[in-house]
Amino acid sequence: MYYDDTVSSDVIIVLGCQSYMDEKISPYIISRLSQGVKLYKNGLVKKIILSGGNDSDGSNEADTMKIIALSQSVPVTDILLENKSTNIYENLIFSSNVAIRNNLRTIIITTDILSFT
Repeated sequence: MYYDDTVSSDVIIVLGCQSYMDEKISPYIISRLSQGVKLYKNGLVKKIILSGGNDSDGSNEADTMKIIALSQSVPVTDILLENKSTNIYENLIFSSNVAIRNNLRTIIITTDILSFT
């Protein structure tokens, strides 16, 4: 059973993952970002932090998500990037610093269950 008790927050952090699989954008990164964009468009968050560093193929997870978010009509002014992390711990630490610098106090984090298996 799934229960969603989401409340309004200042920002959502979308945790990155491998950007491309077989030269196509990863369905995992699309799924994570879709949740963030949905909450943004529903007015539950004011900003989106896209968090993820460089993949082995040279692509950057945060930059890939930014391109997708912009194509889904999220204004560039509401997108913040954390593009240096290499693991979930760094995602959270570096993204928290982005939130603090932008005076964003309440945070929602989105990922998928595969991150924790």
